[in-house]
Amino acid sequence: MPRSTRSDVSWPTTFATIKAHLRREVFAARNVPLFAAAQDRQPALAPYPGIEAVLGVLTDDSGASATTREGVVRALVEEYQQGSATFWSGVLVLSFLPLLGAIRMRLSDTGIPDDELTSMLLTTFLDTASQLDVGHGARLTALRLRQQTARRIFEAINSERNQRDFDQAFGAALHVSLDDEDCEWMGCPRAFEDPEVTELAVGLLHRWVGTRLDPAYLDLVAETVVRGVRLWDYLDSVYPDLPLAARIRTYQRLKRQRTRALERLRVLLAGRRVPK
Repeated sequence: MPRSTRSDVSWPTTFATIKAHLRREVFAARNVPLFAAAQDRQPALAPYPGIEAVLGVLTDDSGASATTREGVVRALVEEYQQGSATFWSGVLVLSFLPLLGAIRMRLSDTGIPDDELTSMLLTTFLDTASQLDVGHGARLTALRLRQQTARRIFEAINSERNQRDFDQAFGAALHVSLDDEDCEWMGCPRAFEDPEVTELAVGLLHRWVGTRLDPAYLDLVAETVVRGVRLWDYLDSVYPDLPLAARIRTYQRLKRQRTRALERLRVLLAGRRVPK
């Protein structure tokens, strides 16, 4: 398994702490029987006197063949998937720590503290390992585990950013006073200066709410809340030929629909908010 070209000292401090802690835990004498039992199940582990020797096979200077490394990595992932002992999660993280360090150096988000980013990465890695296919005929196990972990952690961070963008777009709207339905809603935000941000918010609204809200209501909120279109202008675009009396009645109806839509959105979007 290839290692990161970055040295240990370039990792976040938490990674150095994690490495020291994992070495104490994984190499503890109490885990010797667990490793011995795994050797009976995993031929790839049988030749080695202990788990430290197994991990040594995965270093660049071990001289082990790609076939040998593949067998060892598959055995470690299988033991993690099939066992309940925390020993195997520690073994797996310790064996992949250089590669995880390389991924961690690429992670950056001003809204997520460094320790949370590290925790998210380790959790994503173990979750990916628990689902990885290591059955008969599986190949490139280490590469697949690294690539899938990287893809999933970046998707998770992007989801966090999208959540913040969504909260910025809808936060005030979802908490505006809805008591007075007879007045034009002055708290409606105007369109963002960046059209891409506006369309992102609209896309998130459609993706997260979907069919759980009447499409007409959803369009009404998207246009008059996110894009900042005045309700009169929205009415004219949807019903361009209404007589004056019908236009006034429709305007009042749209205001009530928007009120109900926002009340419904408060419920639908409550579960999307991820507490820190």
